[in-house]
Amino acid sequence: MFEERVARLVKVPLTGNQHAVLVSSNFNTGSLGKSTLLKKLDKGDHDAVPAELRSG
Repeated sequence: MFEERVARLVKVPLTGNQHAVLVSSNFNTGSLGKSTLLKKLDKGDHDAVPAELRSG
């Protein structure tokens, strides 16, 4: 369920580790679909992801 949601929402290619982190975050927060993290990630701003995960 969470794996499919991440695959559906994220529009950029991810490594296996990146996908796993997003699945875990989505499992814990349930807010990936409306998150700033997703917006930044889909714009290709991979460097912003760690800070977004910490602010979570």
